[in-house]
Parts: sequence; C-alpha cells; structure tokens
Amino acid sequence: MVASQTPGALLARYHPLPRGPRVCLRIARRRDLAAIADLYARQGMPVHQLSLARLVSFDLLTMLVLCATALIDSRETVLGVGAI
Repeated sequence: MVASQTPGALLARYHPLPRGPRVCLRIARRRDLAAIADLYARQGMPVHQLSLARLVSFDLLTMLVLCATALIDSRETVLGVGAI
C-alpha cells in the first residue's frame, strides 16, 4: 500500500538530497528578487529586470513560482526557481 502525503507536505520543509545539501521548496517572495538575480548571474544567464519582477510578483490564480533554497555558508541561497 502506498502511503499518501498530506497536501502541502512538500512545501516549506527541508528535504535531503542524495548527494547534496538539504533543500527547501517554497513559494517565491518579493524579497527573493536579489537572490534569484544572483542565481541567474551565477549561471551566466542574462535576465531582464522585468522578468525577475514577474517571478516574485505573481497572481496565484494564474501562476505559481517555487524556489529551491538551501543553507550554504549559514545563508539561505536560491539554488533553483520554477514557474508554472
């Protein structure tokens, strides 16, 4: 029998990766703007400020943006971002 998970059980909790840090999945917030911009810069990907603003200012009825974060050097660091 497969154990069911409660809704929201995957969000805002830390999940250990097999070969990496513990990662937290959570909804993106406005204060994540600089961290998401830093993520793009670390990957060498140019991004327009308007695109960044849209990632952190969205309507939950039309879009959902999640961040994957981890504590690196005692600081929350955005490791990934996704929108649907």
